[in-house]
Amino acid sequence: MFELTFPVRFDDVDAAGLVYYPRLLDYCHVGLEDFFTAVGPCSYAHLITVRRRGFPTVHLEADFKQPLRYGDTVRLVVRVLALGKTSVRFGYSLHRGTEPTAAATAVVVTAYMDLAAGAAVALDEDVRTALARHLEP
Repeated sequence: MFELTFPVRFDDVDAAGLVYYPRLLDYCHVGLEDFFTAVGPCSYAHLITVRRRGFPTVHLEADFKQPLRYGDTVRLVVRVLALGKTSVRFGYSLHRGTEPTAAATAVVVTAYMDLAAGAAVALDEDVRTALARHLEP
């Protein structure tokens, strides 16, 4: 499990004053980048630009339970739910500050892709090892 916190910014909200739902999914990707940079064998930027590997989304499920508003603090929890040969299932929960109940949740299945070839490949061993350390039972 990995956590990060950040504020809801002015440009995250819609005309109703609520975080626009695609931004919540963007928050999840920010969580993936920060998670990987913190626990992976290299930064996410290095993985993409130098190693030419990536985690494109191939399946997504999301539930939006409570609105988040401008000025709220978001606590984003990132989990590794499953490791496949060429895929990873990540779980995300977005909380308003320290509230225990999630305002939104998402499960995102990613393929592990060789960006130069444009095809899914087996997880590199160092990537698999880093993710396996955080795999939830």
